[in-house]
Amino acid sequence: MTSPPEFIPGGRAQQAQAHQRLYLQCKQQGRYTDALYHAQQAVQMAPERFHVWGNLANIQRDLQDFARAERSYQEALRRCVDPQARAQLRFNWALCQLAQGNYTQGWQGFLAKFAGGHERPAPDALQVLPRWQGETLAGKRVLVQALEGFGDCLQWLRFVPLLGQATGCQQVGFCSHPELSSLLLPPGARAYSPLHCVTFYKDAETALHQDAFDLWLPLYALPHVCRAQLEHLPLPWAPLFPALVDGLPSPAKNEETGFRRVGIAWQANPLAPTAQRRNLPLPQLVALLRILSQQYPELHFYSFQYHLSAGDELELQRVAAQLPLTDLRPQLHDFAHTAGFLQQMDALITVDTVMAHLGAALRVPTRLLLSYVADWRWLSSVYRQSPWYPAERSDFVLFRQTEPGDWPSVCDDVVLSFEGLSSR
Repeated sequence: MTSPPEFIPGGRAQQAQAHQRLYLQCKQQGRYTDALYHAQQAVQMAPERFHVWGNLANIQRDLQDFARAERSYQEALRRCVDPQARAQLRFNWALCQLAQGNYTQGWQGFLAKFAGGHERPAPDALQVLPRWQGETLAGKRVLVQALEGFGDCLQWLRFVPLLGQATGCQQVGFCSHPELSSLLLPPGARAYSPLHCVTFYKDAETALHQDAFDLWLPLYALPHVCRAQLEHLPLPWAPLFPALVDGLPSPAKNEETGFRRVGIAWQANPLAPTAQRRNLPLPQLVALLRILSQQYPELHFYSFQYHLSAGDELELQRVAAQLPLTDLRPQLHDFAHTAGFLQQMDALITVDTVMAHLGAALRVPTRLLLSYVADWRWLSSVYRQSPWYPAERSDFVLFRQTEPGDWPSVCDDVVLSFEGLSSR
């Protein structure tokens, strides 16, 4: 922690604002203990303001001081009267509860996402259909709409076929992101496809044109509606993912060399607000690949990275000339192609992005690299395995930073984990 300033000029209100600015700056830079200090100072200067308590709670949650974080959220809510701000606080508190595995209260609070202004806009086509407001779904024709990122969609997809059993609804339709339609719809089904107890649609416009529904609800509401608990999570719904990849060229069928195929993805979607802290710096990735190549010369790496800057693209080309590395981007036309190639991998090394969920669903041994402040879905730092992707079903291991920005230690642990994989 850097030395805090001895004196910030101005009255208590001005000092509180200054500490708030410094809190945000430190948090963005990954200086979490400094951010905690400034959040505490802001509370001391302006304890009557709910937002300073909310910021303190958020950084306490990030540092996994969950008991203090919950008390701070309570203090923030006690001082807050604005409905939208209260919903935002309740949603942030839900993330704290979910990170602890408190799914009963966490999923209930997660529904405040919409009122708190965190929800992505729903497709315009849904404006003609009533939105679920918490009423019973028994006997209803229900359309589920994915509003989250691609990874969230693949993670929560498992609840869609359970919706009818959990609620007694008459009919279930599901609209994914159009970009995922190639993955979720069987070959030849361009717009919609009945599959088991659910009909899958390319988009909401197709769904409403094809069938009649009584209401719609967001996909993120299903864990609450289905009463999901950490100890009894349903498995990923594997039948959704295409098994036929005959039309794809195989990047690694060199039986003479006996290469083991390892997929890599080191950057999250640049539009994600937490992408910067989730990303593995390219120089660190290169160092990891060099060590793996030296210790396990049978390995060959395949890049599944979608988003690259011009500079990183040039660097990747340079590295590919020195290491056994193939850039698959020119062949990743859609998610079906991505899944087809990924199924041919013997392992996947990835940061927290959609590739982690796709790899786990396809039962590809996955090494997930997590930053010091990881997303709520990966729970607290005591977890090396994820209940969402249990060890008895897939080799899915979490590798966490123990200090902010300490990717080298994470990569060292990943190298050690390849001892068993390399001998398969």
